[in-house]
Amino acid sequence: MALAAAWELLLVLGAFGVLGRWQQRTSERWLGALACALAAGGLLGTWLTWARWNHPAAYALPAVLLCAPAWRTVREGWSWGQWRVWPLPLALLFLALRPVGEVDSLYNLHFVLGWLENRTTPLDYAFNYAGFWEAGLLPALALGRSDLVMWLRPAEALLAVGLGAWILGEELGVERRLRAASVAASLAFMHFWWGQSGVATVKNDLMVSAGQVMAALVVLRLARGTAGRWEALLAGLAAVFVSTKSSGPFLVGAAAAAWLAWRRRVDWPWACSLGALWMASVGFVYAANLARFGNPFYPFTLKIGPLLLPGRADQSATSIWANLGDQRLWRLFFWPEGGVSPAGLLFPLFLIVTPLVLWRVNRGLLVYMGALAALYVFGIYSAGGAPGTLRFLEADLSTLRYMGGALAVGEIALVAALGRWGWLFAGVQGVSRLWLMARRESAIAELEALALAACVCVAAWRLKRHPAAVVAGVIAVGCWQVERKRGAWLPEMSEVWRVVYDAPASKVSLVIEDEYSPQLCAHWWLMGRGLRHAVSVGTQPGARYVVWPRWPEGAPAKWSAPEYRIRAEARGAVLWER
Repeated sequence: MALAAAWELLLVLGAFGVLGRWQQRTSERWLGALACALAAGGLLGTWLTWARWNHPAAYALPAVLLCAPAWRTVREGWSWGQWRVWPLPLALLFLALRPVGEVDSLYNLHFVLGWLENRTTPLDYAFNYAGFWEAGLLPALALGRSDLVMWLRPAEALLAVGLGAWILGEELGVERRLRAASVAASLAFMHFWWGQSGVATVKNDLMVSAGQVMAALVVLRLARGTAGRWEALLAGLAAVFVSTKSSGPFLVGAAAAAWLAWRRRVDWPWACSLGALWMASVGFVYAANLARFGNPFYPFTLKIGPLLLPGRADQSATSIWANLGDQRLWRLFFWPEGGVSPAGLLFPLFLIVTPLVLWRVNRGLLVYMGALAALYVFGIYSAGGAPGTLRFLEADLSTLRYMGGALAVGEIALVAALGRWGWLFAGVQGVSRLWLMARRESAIAELEALALAACVCVAAWRLKRHPAAVVAGVIAVGCWQVERKRGAWLPEMSEVWRVVYDAPASKVSLVIEDEYSPQLCAHWWLMGRGLRHAVSVGTQPGARYVVWPRWPEGAPAKWSAPEYRIRAEARGAVLWER
């Protein structure tokens, strides 16, 4: 665990040291360092998977090379920035952390384990998606063999969202204390922490949000004529981050077309470098899908006007656009049940006012935010998981997680336009969001998280010259929170999980009926402590354990063999032992 945490820290600190030659402003360097660390982890994991060499030794050399710039960063001394911002995010972090249990995260980890074991390539991934974000988890898994530090990368991406919003607020002239309040309110958005996205999962939504904020900063500086090579780097990384979602290439293509139409001049060395970065990280997946299936977004059918690209399923009816005639959709966004929107009390007002505000603040930002909104409205699954349903929106507007960065950008722009009235907006949004999250957790857990955050912040204030100790303390507390909550993990499978978790290294067979069902989610929790077990999908000779995840949940056992006896049963799984 310590090796994995040290690797992540070396990556960020080393990137901060290297970027000192390009950028002197501390907040900008931290944003660039976080973005470069996220990109470097994904690139290294992707290409070591291609080489079939995901081994701890493979990650040692980059760590050694980064020691010198990382040490230079430590000796420079760090600035904590506006320290009043950090208690709230830290409290939410300590409250949210737990073992990964979200269904899509567990399903995706099944494929990541294939990469980790050097059995498959980056093209072997769920629904042919780009797995760049998930490849960035490989260093921590190879070095740590645990889920204790898997939250570090989502936390880094969320920190990039907050830093980007902070810098954007500075560009828009928001004074420091109001900017701190606005950023804190933005970071209190529930989908940044748990549910179907956030630091309690390993989903790519936070990386996409970071890309959205970075791109907004670039657009603002382009519109003002102050963009340079630094902004080109941020733009390239943002293009990679947003393209981990299938909607991203549309945004990147539109941005490239707009640049050519506006400037009609290309810095070819930079353009080729950034294009190569995009292809090496996410672009090769879309290119491979196009070559293999005739559709870069396979398995989903793509319809754009007369253009029809084949796929296994046409999910266009799952978009918000396809459900505009459903009155429930309008009520969910503008007249939420109970009066408080899952995105904050003033979110309905935000939707109405923000376009007018952006017209006044910066029209380049207006066009950019309009493009993001269009991709969200037309994108598949933005309303529900099946045609004619609004299941995803009815679940706390869960698809707003696709727009977390855009929401932060819009809020800081609105605060900039409101002036002193921005205090009211940030305060109401922040308090209402905290109230919504408080309903999910016990008062004891909330007080404990606040106490931990307070201790860390006091330590940060007292140990200004020793920030590395404070960061190590945050990581240690975070890992303790994950391990402490393991006892309540996976309640529907706990009886089975407890038998396997601490058992000696064994062969485990996972019997499934449908490879597209949540049954594959069991792969991760069957690996045991330290990922010690050899888990195979389907029966394997000599397996000590055979597990059948009940599908549907609660169904009677459908597997048996004379040499095996049932060892444990749970609502969600049955375990046989040989």
